[in-house]
Amino acid sequence: MPPVDNEGPLIDLFMGDTLNTSLEGISHNTQLVAILEDPSGINLSSFGIGNNITITLDDEETFIANEYYRDFKDDFTKGYLSFPITNLSKGPHNLKLKVWDTYNNSSEAEINFTVADPNEVVIYRLENYPNPFTRFTNFKFSHNRSGEDLLVTLSITAPLSGTVYQQEFEVENSPSDLELVEWSASTENGQNLKAGVYIYSVTVRSIRDGAKSQAYQKLILIN
Repeated sequence: MPPVDNEGPLIDLFMGDTLNTSLEGISHNTQLVAILEDPSGINLSSFGIGNNITITLDDEETFIANEYYRDFKDDFTKGYLSFPITNLSKGPHNLKLKVWDTYNNSSEAEINFTVADPNEVVIYRLENYPNPFTRFTNFKFSHNRSGEDLLVTLSITAPLSGTVYQQEFEVENSPSDLELVEWSASTENGQNLKAGVYIYSVTVRSIRDGAKSQAYQKLILIN
């Protein structure tokens, strides 16, 4: 006798990709990503409107998203959905996802997010880690131009001597969160730097439309 299932699927929602933990500064062209799990499997039968996977935008537009769901390999109880959402207006938005399992139990989850001005590049959560550091540090940041090809420049300056390190990165189909490089506290010529406070900047330019933005932070090197 099959086990009794009276609960709907588990739902985890993300905007852009599963690595993106911020809901601010989302791109106007993005995607709703959902990780779904149910011991009975996800209902994709399309038998009657109530059994469909549905996505509702701002309580105004509803989309059927069955074809965007995929099971994980060799496990029908878990899967993911990646549904494109395009031409979003600047400002706050809400998305609701409703899913059914094969026993016709439903679950609903929602996510609130804010879309950045589509004509701007927004950089947020710029940081290096560890900080302070002794030998190596890593740089990472988030942005609102996921899915675009970007040109990223990392520059590190000393208060009195100017730029001590600079590197450019061409990033194709960029994710929302980027890790740039592990830096060894040395100049481009390999000269080790002295302990102190340095300022670093990240400049991001969209290859698609040329929009550009820059953000600054400080790092502390201890020897």
